[in-house]
Amino acid sequence: MYTIILGGGKIGLSLSKWLIALKHEITIIETSLSKCEKIENDLGNIVLHGDGTDPTILESSGISRAINFISTTKNDPVNLISCQVAKEHFNVKNIFSIVNQKENSELFKNLGISNTLQIDKIITNELKNILHDNKSSPASTLYSETGNSILSITIGPENFIANKKVTEIDLPNGSFLSLIIPLSGEPFIPQSESIIEPGHKIIIVTKTNQEQALLNSI
Repeated sequence: MYTIILGGGKIGLSLSKWLIALKHEITIIETSLSKCEKIENDLGNIVLHGDGTDPTILESSGISRAINFISTTKNDPVNLISCQVAKEHFNVKNIFSIVNQKENSELFKNLGISNTLQIDKIITNELKNILHDNKSSPASTLYSETGNSILSITIGPENFIANKKVTEIDLPNGSFLSLIIPLSGEPFIPQSESIIEPGHKIIIVTKTNQEQALLNSI
């Protein structure tokens, strides 16, 4: 699956690392040359320097074969225009965008960009996760379609799977651990001897009807 991400900031970079770990093909479009050089040093030749609202740049990125276009810049007009070009001119199937100013959300939807995430809601949800003190780990759904879900779960010291090896974890049928994101350092694909530590964020693929059973098991 090929995904184009506009913006090489924190959000764009985090998404890129996650998708790369899941073996997806990606291209990051970034206007800052210094950021492009840093991304290339960190992740390899996956970055294109240029303006993501320019159809010529988008065409150079191979957008005609992209399934997903995700705009993550701090500039709402740039996000909106780039998404419209990707949708209307290149017929990209799935369009997603960050919305930095809450009052712009309705404008995005009115212009056909319905898959949006507001920055203030992202921050609020993250704070809720931090303050969440129930036994079940703070969890958010990254994807839910066709009976499958991808969950992001932050592990606390009280969880059953904390400080256990991957081979010691008993997940419900149809569930598997796909990525571990440590507090510091790079995300990595879990191996049999990998240990789930408190503070780790884990990405798990599961059946939608197994989500609660999964949360109970960890």
